[in-house]
Amino acid sequence: MELQLAKQILSTFNKETFISFVYEMWKILDIETTERTHKISNIPEIGNDIFEIQHIEGHPALPAKQGFNLIIPFFQPIELFDNNKTINLIDNILRIKLEKYKSKIEERLSDWQFWTNGDYIMPNIMFFTNFEGYKEKFYQKHLIPKFNKVVKQIGINYGEIGVGSLDTFFYNNNDKNNTLKALSNFLTNSHREISLSFTNENFNIDVFNSDKYLTKGLLKADNNPYETIFIEKSKCKSEIIKEFEFLINTNVNEQKLETFLTQYYKEIFGYKYDRIETQLWLKFPEIDIANKNRRLDIFLRNSIERDWELFELKKTQKLTATYRDIPVFKSEIQHAIQQIRNYEKILNQEKVKTKFAKEGIEYYNPELRLVVGNKPDISVEQWRFLKTANENRLKIITYEDLISEMKIRYNVHDKYLNNNE
Repeated sequence: MELQLAKQILSTFNKETFISFVYEMWKILDIETTERTHKISNIPEIGNDIFEIQHIEGHPALPAKQGFNLIIPFFQPIELFDNNKTINLIDNILRIKLEKYKSKIEERLSDWQFWTNGDYIMPNIMFFTNFEGYKEKFYQKHLIPKFNKVVKQIGINYGEIGVGSLDTFFYNNNDKNNTLKALSNFLTNSHREISLSFTNENFNIDVFNSDKYLTKGLLKADNNPYETIFIEKSKCKSEIIKEFEFLINTNVNEQKLETFLTQYYKEIFGYKYDRIETQLWLKFPEIDIANKNRRLDIFLRNSIERDWELFELKKTQKLTATYRDIPVFKSEIQHAIQQIRNYEKILNQEKVKTKFAKEGIEYYNPELRLVVGNKPDISVEQWRFLKTANENRLKIITYEDLISEMKIRYNVHDKYLNNNE
């Protein structure tokens, strides 16, 4: 792969893709021998985007010394660094992660046994990002001092602070070779089809789903070079619709549904949602109607309203029964409605809002969405009356509604492609 193309690809990765690549880049340096060990791993209890590198000198069973280095991403705009003003770069999410890692360091050190674990090397912290084009002097003068200050605010007064970017990935020949190798591995070993696109002279990777073309590439099946690769995004969407319909028709459990909806939330709920949080705990039994902790299914941020919406999921089931010839919601649905209204009461408490704001989830008046089975076999008039009578700041959505909306978006996109061929 050409060096300039590699830089162009890396500089346009989205956050999630870039973080995954960085993990791959450090992973190719993994080594485990009787004299030396260097191994990268995730720290899920702190964050899925946080890595730790363990390095051991000597035999792993009886090391002479060992230590751990933290690898943590940042994506603040570069303009915040390129000035002499005093700007607080530490947001709540970064603060929480660093505080958790500090606790992890202290806990590890308190349990350290020097006669079996070897000498303890105090950890260094490496911040990394995806900008490029800055000289070493800029890092020394602007970046490292600011991050040094950030770490000291947390009370981490040991180890060294480093800052890495695309500039450091290609700093010397050894770095260049490792970066190119890591990028090649990253693209080759993907478990999903890899698709890349050029749009308005920019290179994009959209979670490995493409809607345009790459002027030249490599076929994954046989590694043959090929001139133009064209992948219609609408075909990918149609496959998502088919899989969604299959899950609904086979009556899978709520956990599988939640996993699928989380993976394809933009395609299913719409592209106005730009962020998703799942399995958030409401640990406020004192304000819960039954004095219990509660778990939210899906919390989506509406980028247009700039507020969050709560989606409570229930598996496919019959929604209505008949009482004296009048359609009514079954008791399970009534319970679900009361459940989500209980969540609303908890979420609207100031101390709950403050708690989530510190974790980077700032909401105001979240709207409520109950996602349940398919439309019952009653008249449209009866269904509309039943829905509106029970909604009141709560919107009841069926899986059939979601699939119908997906098909409409798919057809509109497909017509657009056909009209522009």
